[in-house]
Amino acid sequence: MEKASKFVGKAHDFILNERHVQKIDALIDGKPYFPELIEIFPSNICNHHCTFCISAESNSAKSFIDTEVFYNTIREAAQGGVSKIRLCGGGEPLLHKSIVNFITFASQHIESVSLITNGSLMTDAMREAIVNHCNDVRFSIDAGNAEVYAKMHGTSHKSFDKTLHHISKLIKSKGKAITPLVELSFVATSENIDSLPQFIEIATTLQPNSVNITTNTLAPLKSQIAMYKKVKAILNNHTGSNVPISANISHSDAFEETSEPCPAFLLYGVVTSKGTYYSSCHHVERNINSLGTIHRSYTLKTLLSDPKVIQKQLKYAFGKDVKTEKLYKHPYNEKLLELMVNSKQTLDKVTTWMSKNITLKID
Repeated sequence: MEKASKFVGKAHDFILNERHVQKIDALIDGKPYFPELIEIFPSNICNHHCTFCISAESNSAKSFIDTEVFYNTIREAAQGGVSKIRLCGGGEPLLHKSIVNFITFASQHIESVSLITNGSLMTDAMREAIVNHCNDVRFSIDAGNAEVYAKMHGTSHKSFDKTLHHISKLIKSKGKAITPLVELSFVATSENIDSLPQFIEIATTLQPNSVNITTNTLAPLKSQIAMYKKVKAILNNHTGSNVPISANISHSDAFEETSEPCPAFLLYGVVTSKGTYYSSCHHVERNINSLGTIHRSYTLKTLLSDPKVIQKQLKYAFGKDVKTEKLYKHPYNEKLLELMVNSKQTLDKVTTWMSKNITLKID
């Protein structure tokens, strides 16, 4: 591991800090590990049927998260040092009848609350809760006109204007407040790429804080790269927007091909609508490596305190499935390693654990 630090370089702005390193230190000592961010799926049911949805094939058993499981999870997450909760899916979060209470309760216990939604079901009460209690909200739009939207989202044409109206009202309600940060997202596919310029025009009119364009995680990596180039070409020819626009390639395909664990494994936790807990969103997508299922009498803290679960977390993060040093070149891990190098005690502990459990090629 002495050579691990050579991969430390520029990293993206992940929510990493010394506290995160201290948590890893404690995990190696056999203590419960609460990640920095936990995603919670209020529901696996959706009112849209998006062609690119990674959850489309796993929604056969319909479920909503139990309200007490949600509240207990938030309380214990706060006690465990979780700094951010993201309500997403799974399904459409706004379908849960308690979503307004969920957002409000989470904000009272957790430093940062985030929401990902298609926005079509947003009521006045939901909008008020988002404006007053969320730090950021992402709206999945994925189209520049009603016809493409209906095709991409598997819904009616009129839902497009309705959704944009909801978003416009929220942005106006927010006023000059810094939060919530509002982002519009666009998953680029062959079906909607021609409407991307229209989408950018819509964003310019609505004035969200940012726009994110990504490739389809279900597409082969080569196809994603080709689509990314098309996106960049359109953006290069469309310079009139004053809204910050980012474009990136989805990376799930790479994990399917290499069987490597998630590079941000020790950053995330995921609680599904059924209470199943994963330490990586990639594990949820592939339905592998669940750490257990929480319910009213078996809470998140109980699960994460289980010695077997602690060992699984270490294995999935630093374990035998790691084939090459490529994992350590990911920006998340570059930043993590930088912090660990600054905390030699933790780096030494990781090194010792790895030397006993795996053989890892570093150079």
